[in-house]
Amino acid sequence: DVAWAPSFGLQKSMIASCSQDKRVVIWTSDDNVSWTPIILSTFDDVVWSVSWSPTGTI
Repeated sequence: DVAWAPSFGLQKSMIASCSQDKRVVIWTSDDNVSWTPIILSTFDDVVWSVSWSPTGTI
């Protein structure tokens, strides 16, 4: 699953992703060309869905 962060005045783009590898990854980009992954957490089981709150927290 992939979820774009709300863009309320943010200086960079952010995406949250999850998959069957049991990780939640936050991807950030200043230019929408190159993306930097930050592993938020590794879980004991598959993560099927991610979403952002309206204030931009996951």
